[in-house]
Amino acid sequence: MRDDFRGWFPLDDTAKKEIYTSGAVVLDANVLLSLYRFSSEARDGLLAALEEVSDRLWIPYQAGLEFHRNRLTALQDARRESEKVAAAIGGAERLVLDAFRKTASRRAIQTFDESPIVASFSALRAEAAKLEDKDSASLAERFINDPILNRIGVMLAGKVGPPFDAAQTAQESERGLERITAEVPPGYSDLKSKGEEKALGDYFIWRQTLDEIAREPRDLLFVTNDQKEDWYLRAEGMTLGPRVELSVELAELCGTRLHLATAQTFMSQAKEYLAVSVSERAIQEAGVEVATTRARGGDRIIRDATVYELLVEAALVDAGANVSRCQDDLESIDLIASFRESSTKRVVIEVVVKYCSPGRRFRHELLSRVPSGPRTVPILVVTNAPLTSAVEEINRDTGEIYGSLMVVTFNGQADGSALRQALRVFGAPIGA
Repeated sequence: MRDDFRGWFPLDDTAKKEIYTSGAVVLDANVLLSLYRFSSEARDGLLAALEEVSDRLWIPYQAGLEFHRNRLTALQDARRESEKVAAAIGGAERLVLDAFRKTASRRAIQTFDESPIVASFSALRAEAAKLEDKDSASLAERFINDPILNRIGVMLAGKVGPPFDAAQTAQESERGLERITAEVPPGYSDLKSKGEEKALGDYFIWRQTLDEIAREPRDLLFVTNDQKEDWYLRAEGMTLGPRVELSVELAELCGTRLHLATAQTFMSQAKEYLAVSVSERAIQEAGVEVATTRARGGDRIIRDATVYELLVEAALVDAGANVSRCQDDLESIDLIASFRESSTKRVVIEVVVKYCSPGRRFRHELLSRVPSGPRTVPILVVTNAPLTSAVEEINRDTGEIYGSLMVVTFNGQADGSALRQALRVFGAPIGA
């Protein structure tokens, strides 16, 4: 029966070890980009595992193209990591102090001592300072003199597949769109949020990989941090393995087996199956990076609602706002952001933080929590989800039902450009 239904049977440890020891190891762009976000220990661990299988490494041309398109963003993210840590500490400190002050006030405690709390956060800032990048080179200098790029270039020399020619691009684009429309993996999960070009990118990577394995049939270990449903089979919150359609397609075309692994899984299993020296701390760090990778090209998503709210608060402070938590009589409002333009004039904005689960769009119905009717203080709804057209329409017509209202998507970007622009619309004194 196993021969009659190749691709349907899950892989056991023996099969996975065989793939690790003799299969082709194909890399997605996001795995290479993660090297820029890793610490030196995690980076060396991943590179050590890749170099152990260097004679079997290969990368589709499309994955290489996406890596180069997103390398600058990865370099920028790496420079901003310490800034994000500092902003998160500042936001957490304000949240903790505010909670203590409110409790002390309710209990009529007149001599509440804040110094132990402040000292604790000062110690955190000292630890965060150790994470700051000591390299004073500018972004332009790093872009030109990039040691990570140089190491990747040596590792993948002669191991990059050919691009599609014009005729192939047209043919595979048509075929890919047919598959995506029918929700045949991979690629369809990116269609709504990122459009046809991004969705086709996943399909091109898969198609070029199939062509390579068909040229020289062997088992396939595909390493990607993309964990969306058009790559992985999931049930009851568990990841069970590759989508059966992908395993079956590879088995029917090439007669070989498929195993998918994130960077974390690859490091862990390379340690187990190939005796590669990788520290557990490096493996754990890779898991944190994988958990915050939203899609190809290094986009990120905040997985925890509490952390997300802290990041929103930190971004508001970074924009120059004085931020406070709301009083009990404003249960629908999470934060108050005020900007002082002069000694007598202030701009005050009420902020609602709406965290949505990954893959969900922010729909009009989600505004039911927001107080309606004319308001003297504008409301800014901040969400991690993309907006539907109906919500975007509210942004355009100033919101007749909800008064002065705007909804903005914020995914924890270091610059918070969309959030800053929304604050400017409400009159906040923020520079370009």
